[in-house]
Amino acid sequence: MISNRESARRSRMKKQNLVQELTKEVSKLQAANRTIVAKIEETTERLTFCTAQNNVLREQEIELTDRLKSLNDFINHSGLGERNVGGVGYTVP
Repeated sequence: MISNRESARRSRMKKQNLVQELTKEVSKLQAANRTIVAKIEETTERLTFCTAQNNVLREQEIELTDRLKSLNDFINHSGLGERNVGGVGYTVP
C-alpha cells in the first residue's frame, strides 16, 4: 500500500512537471506567434504603401509618355523638326 501511494505521488509529480513544461512552451509559442503576426502586419502595410507609390509612378509614366508623344507629333507636323545643315536635310528625332 505504501509503495502504491509512493508510485501515485511520483506519477502526479511527473504529470505536474509535464503540464508546467507544456505551459511554458505554449507561452513561448504564443510570444513567437505575436512577433510573426506583427511582422506580417508591418510587411502588409509596406506592401500597400509600395503598391500605391507604384500606381502613382505608372500614372506619371503614362502622362509623360502621352506628353512626349504629343510634343513629337507637334514637332513633326509643324516642320520644326526639319533642319538643313550643309545642304543636307534631316529630321530631329
